[in-house]
Amino acid sequence: MSAAGTLLVTNLRAWMGAKGFAMVLVAALAPVLLTGAWLATHNSDVSATNVLVPSTLTEGQNVTFTADIVNLKGDVSAFNATLSVGRVFGNTLSPSATNTVLIDHMRSGEKRAIQLNWTAQPGVYYVLAEADSSDDIGEVEEFNNQVPLPVAVHYVVPTAASGPAAPAGLAGSANSTGTYDVAVTDLSIPSSAKPGDSATFTATFTNRGTAAFDGNGTLRVGRMFGTQFAALKDISKNLTLAPGASDTVSFTWNVQEGALWAEAYANGTAGRDTSPADNHVAKAFTVDPALAPDATPPTPPQRLTIKDFYLQILSLLHLRVLLPLVALFYAAGVLADEKERGTLPFILTRAERWTLPVTKFIAGYAVAAVAVVLGIVVTYLLLFGQPSTDPGFLVTPLLVSLLTLFVYGCLFTLLGVLVDRPYLIGVAFVIGWETIVSLFVPPVRQFTLNQHILEAVGGWSLNSVQWLPTGEGPMRALLLLLAAGAVFLGASAMWMKQREFDV
Repeated sequence: MSAAGTLLVTNLRAWMGAKGFAMVLVAALAPVLLTGAWLATHNSDVSATNVLVPSTLTEGQNVTFTADIVNLKGDVSAFNATLSVGRVFGNTLSPSATNTVLIDHMRSGEKRAIQLNWTAQPGVYYVLAEADSSDDIGEVEEFNNQVPLPVAVHYVVPTAASGPAAPAGLAGSANSTGTYDVAVTDLSIPSSAKPGDSATFTATFTNRGTAAFDGNGTLRVGRMFGTQFAALKDISKNLTLAPGASDTVSFTWNVQEGALWAEAYANGTAGRDTSPADNHVAKAFTVDPALAPDATPPTPPQRLTIKDFYLQILSLLHLRVLLPLVALFYAAGVLADEKERGTLPFILTRAERWTLPVTKFIAGYAVAAVAVVLGIVVTYLLLFGQPSTDPGFLVTPLLVSLLTLFVYGCLFTLLGVLVDRPYLIGVAFVIGWETIVSLFVPPVRQFTLNQHILEAVGGWSLNSVQWLPTGEGPMRALLLLLAAGAVFLGASAMWMKQREFDV
C-alpha cells in the first residue's frame, strides 16, 4: 500500500476511535431525535370531510350546511370544530355565519357531524369546515383540517311593483290637435347572462296612431334604490315615425351582477299621445353570480407540520450549525491532532506533505458522511408513511448535507494548516459569523457560505427525486460552493508543502 493510502487508513481508524466521535454521531442524529420527539407529541390526526350544500341557492332561502369531523389517528381530547360561511377577501374568509362545536373526546375512527343554519344572501361564498379550529391538539398532518366549498347564491327577480315608474310628461301636450299613439312594443333583455358577459338590449317603438310621431326613444339599464332608478347604461335616439312605422333603440353592455331593471320609454316633442300607458315598459332580470374556475379559496392558517418542522431543523440547525461543527471537528485537526499525539514528525518523513491535508479531509469526510447519511435515512424512515412524504425528503437532504460537509470541511482543512488553534477560530466562525451575524445583519449574508448553501437548497425539490438544483441562481450557488471547496483544499495542499515546522 502506498504511503498516502496507509495514511488514509490510519486517519480513518483514528477518527472512528476519537473521543469526539460520539459527539459527531449525536450531531448527525439530531434531526432523528428532534423529529422523533415531534412525532411522539403530535400523533393525532383529525380531518374535516363530506361538506354538503344544496345544489341551487336563492336569496332569502333558509339553508342547512353539514360536514363530518373524522378522527383518523389516535384518541384525542377536547377540541373545537367549526362550520362557517362567508366571502373571501384577500384569501381570508370573512364569516357571515359560524357554528363552533366543542368535541369533548373522539376515539380513533370515530366521526361526528356538525351543522350550520344560514339565510342565504346573493353572491359567491365559501362554506368552510374546519377540524381543530383553535389548534388545541398536536397533529401529524394539519392540511386536511380544512375543507372549503364554493357556493353561488342567485338573486330573486324583483316584482313589478318595485320597478321604475314611468317618467312624467310622456303624454305630450294636452292642448295639441295632432295625435299619435307611440308604444314600446318589445323590450329584449338577456335571459342567462353571466357577470362580465357582453349582452345586447333592444327596445322597439311603434306608432299606432293616425298622426306622425316626432320625439325621442330612450333605453336604460340600472338598479333600483328604494323608489329611485340609478342608470348603469342608457341611450336616447331621435325617432320620426309615420303611422304604423316602427324603429329600434339598442346598445351592448358588459352586464354586472345583481337584480337589475331594463326600461324603455318614448316622449314626443310635439303633439299628444292618445294612449300614453304603453309609452313605458320596464322588465326585471337577474345576473346571477358564477363560480369562477380559478376562484381562490380561503388560505389555511399557518401551522407547523412535521415536514415544516423537519425543514426548519435542516435549515436553521442542521445546515447552519451542526454540520459545520462536525466538519470542523474532523478537518481542523489536520495538524493539531498530530502535534498533540507527537506523530507529526513521523508522518512528515513517511509521506508527501501535500497528501496530509488531502487524506485527512477524505478520511474525515467519509466518517462524517456515514454518520450524517445514517441520521437522514433514519429520519426519513420516521417520516415515511406520513402524508405526502415523497422520496425527495430523503434524496434532497442527503445531497445538501454532503455538499455542506464538503465545503465546510475544505475550508476548515485550510484553517487547520494555516493556524495553530483552528478549533477556537472555527467555532467563532460558525457560531459568530455564519449564524449570529448572518441572522441579524442581513447585508453580510452574501459573504457567508451558509447563504450560498441555502440559495442552492432553494433549487432542490422535496416532492421528487432531483439530483441537481433547478434555476440559474441555485445552480450558480452550487457551482460556486464546489469551486470554493476545491480552492480551499488545493490551497491546503500547497501551503502544507511550503510551511516550515518546528518539530
